[in-house]
Amino acid sequence: AADYLIVNETEAEVMSGRPARSPAQLEDCVRQLLGSGFRRVVLTLGAKGALLAYAGERVHLPPFPVRAVDTTGGGRCVHRQPGDVPRRGLAEHEAVRRANLYAALSATRVGTQKSFARRDEFEAELARRQAGRGGPTAMICLT
Repeated sequence: AADYLIVNETEAEVMSGRPARSPAQLEDCVRQLLGSGFRRVVLTLGAKGALLAYAGERVHLPPFPVRAVDTTGGGRCVHRQPGDVPRRGLAEHEAVRRANLYAALSATRVGTQKSFARRDEFEAELARRQAGRGGPTAMICLT
């Protein structure tokens, strides 16, 4: 069993063998993935944000609004953030929220790795958005 599975909707469908197009289907898909041994599932939802799921809890993290020019590589931005949980002492949903912002910033530039924000750029944008000028908050749902 792995601690985290981070997948997009298509990958979740393939791994679970179930469709993931509606909210009810997403829940069924996530339940199947959790039941197969993953402790946490992070489902990237593109322009709809991300879903963090674990034993009895679902946390939907809305997207950060940006003027997207190229979404290629946005999912790759999400993969690095859960590793920050133990190192930085972040709550899991905060790590995924930061990953959403990192992916959103990436979408404002063309390319994959070259579109990834530098740490100073990311930290400045995070601070700006946390100051109440454009950052979504988590919605927690117990299942």
